[in-house]
Amino acid sequence: MPFLKKKFSEWFSKENLLTLVKNKYFIAIFVFFVFILFLDEKNLIQVANSKSKLDELKNEEFVLKEKIEVQKKGILDLETKDNVEKLAREQYLMKKDEEDLYLIVKKED
Repeated sequence: MPFLKKKFSEWFSKENLLTLVKNKYFIAIFVFFVFILFLDEKNLIQVANSKSKLDELKNEEFVLKEKIEVQKKGILDLETKDNVEKLAREQYLMKKDEEDLYLIVKKED
């Protein structure tokens, strides 16, 4: 194993790093990656933010579709006169002319 450590330390010596930094291909690739990561119009940071926003919107779409289905069922229930009358009596406390309406209020403890 000392052989591997020696080679690894030799590779990252100051001389080798300087020659690597002076290499035109390394500079070109480094500039390309910096451009892609930070400077481009559609850089990776914005892509990641857009993806998370898209996931949130898809979740919201799913919830809203479920609410739409519930509302559609409610609309279908209101298509008959009996269901409309039941809704008016229960939720809006409406009554017919010849009826009396009594409200029973429960005491809170």
